[in-house]
Amino acid sequence: MTKIYSISTLVLLLTTVLVHAQPTKPATPPACNESTCTTTTGANPWDQCVAPNTAFISDFRGALLSSGTALTAGAVYRFKNVGNVSGTQINATVTVNSIFQAVLENIDDNASADPLVNVELFAPRIRTDAASLTTTDRRGYVQFTIQFYTEAAPLLTGFHSGGVNSANNNADFATSIALSNLNFIHYDSDGNTAGTTGSAWFRETGVVQTSLPGAVNVVAAGNTELKYYSYTDGGNNFIGFAGSVCERSSVSRCTQVAEYYKFNIPANQITFRLGYDYQGAPGASGNTGARQFGARFNCVNLPNQGSLPLTLVSLNVINKETSAKLVWETADEERFSHFVVERSTDARNFTPLKNEVQSRGAGRGGADYSYDDDIKGISESVIYYRLKMVNQDGSYIYSQVVSLKRGFRNTRLNISPNPASSSATIRFKTERSETVDLILSDVTGKIIANRKVYLQSGENNISIPEIAGLSNGLYTVRIITGTETVSDRIVVQK
Repeated sequence: MTKIYSISTLVLLLTTVLVHAQPTKPATPPACNESTCTTTTGANPWDQCVAPNTAFISDFRGALLSSGTALTAGAVYRFKNVGNVSGTQINATVTVNSIFQAVLENIDDNASADPLVNVELFAPRIRTDAASLTTTDRRGYVQFTIQFYTEAAPLLTGFHSGGVNSANNNADFATSIALSNLNFIHYDSDGNTAGTTGSAWFRETGVVQTSLPGAVNVVAAGNTELKYYSYTDGGNNFIGFAGSVCERSSVSRCTQVAEYYKFNIPANQITFRLGYDYQGAPGASGNTGARQFGARFNCVNLPNQGSLPLTLVSLNVINKETSAKLVWETADEERFSHFVVERSTDARNFTPLKNEVQSRGAGRGGADYSYDDDIKGISESVIYYRLKMVNQDGSYIYSQVVSLKRGFRNTRLNISPNPASSSATIRFKTERSETVDLILSDVTGKIIANRKVYLQSGENNISIPEIAGLSNGLYTVRIITGTETVSDRIVVQK
């Protein structure tokens, strides 16, 4: 069984050194068992691709410092020939964007990797910057951006000296390339109980930087010991996992402590954080030694997984004063079973609501759904919701989180004309001035347009000129504010 958590696309902008806050504390880790290790899905290795998606498996070795000071924020490393896509050699840079309450001891120490992984991992060694860990909670990370480039002809597998083949030959790192159907795999996210019986722990963390919905999913095996969580820092969203508190040897490829980030749109670079979460307690003695991390890239498919159970086109929550009404739309439901609506008042710990919502999609069709939640007994000013979308084989996807702000009544967008042929206008009312995201997507969830729009307090008229370039069909328009996501559909008919 595989768990698939739907998240946003990675922001493809190189992050500069910023002042960051301590990340949000993840939820309490689940029980774990270091003696249990699963490495296959059926008869296949769980982290291997199946034909025809076998063209790219990353190979990180031979790092060369290109600029900056080694092992500090701002350092840029170059890697030659990290993989080959359809005869095109791929080179990569690794930038150390920022370091928070941590020390980067080694940029790529692959010697500790589990030999069963059988690939050259990107394997940094990271430790806390604290002299000791006892009763005080502490979290830190190193943030990296990996960017992909095409090799200048002729293809060269290593760094060379002299002329165009010199070690820092800029031509080999000049042409950025976007890779489709890409996985980023983070192995061995484990830890320990810091010398106690469970009231304290030290665990590794791994998160990716995210922005637009629908372009990336984060995947874990059904027997995972990891804890899914998210937070916002420096104006950017991060989502991923906090690790197990059972130690495993080397860089383990056990499914219990590893996860995929599955890219649904081409990406020429990704930004991610590898770090730690420490919860202190009396008598705790968190290990301050360096932790070995391990990651690699390959193609997107998991063995025997097939397609995702559905595409979530939109998800909104509407304030009905004494109830919250969730409305959502799907496409491409196939081998899909049901939805479970989950609620939270802290955006971290979610509780499933009573009634499941059964699938109404036929074959590869989609459907519209709604769910009313009685909130009369809830006193918090903001309520959070997400969908657990369960496939027929028991695997499931978590949707993005949507929030309802008490005292603010929202509705669907008002779009006219609808159907439209060349342009349309959105009428949208907001209670405060702010800059929002306007996203236009097709029925598969593919992003057609994404732009920032400034709204003034009160009624706003927003034009959608992008319609002129669209083919006939059904599209979804979303406006994402600081507190809500509101959407509606528009038919393009020319």
